[in-house]
Amino acid sequence: MSSWNTAGTEGLRVCRGVGRVGRGSDGSGAMVGVESSPGSGGCGARIYLTGEAKSPTNNPITARWGLFFVGLVVDTETHVVVEADCTATLSLTREFVAELLRGRSLLDEDALVEVITARYHGSSQRALAAAVRNAAHRYREIRSGSTA
Repeated sequence: MSSWNTAGTEGLRVCRGVGRVGRGSDGSGAMVGVESSPGSGGCGARIYLTGEAKSPTNNPITARWGLFFVGLVVDTETHVVVEADCTATLSLTREFVAELLRGRSLLDEDALVEVITARYHGSSQRALAAAVRNAAHRYREIRSGSTA
């Protein structure tokens, strides 16, 4: 069973059993979502989307995947990132990125990039910020109904 870091989610209502997100090779990881409007009768619909960006040529991410990808589960009612993952090679990096993004609004991409710049000092910092901006752009397209 997966453990979930709930740091920064104080005062948020937890919604259980809203789906499954595969984590690791065993595919475990029941998804736990949070919403910021207690008493609204349930969590908003969740969507999965990705963002992508070029990573540095000397980065193992480039050798393994070619691009840097970030995957996000977003609550469409609150626009909050419920869960995040990325194509980092180290599990610690993936966990840290998820912690940085979880609980933040995808509509405030400047704040997302700001927290990445302030707290993530890995070699793929620019790629992570660009991938998050790309995901935020896709989310705005989805909301406006102009997806490709």
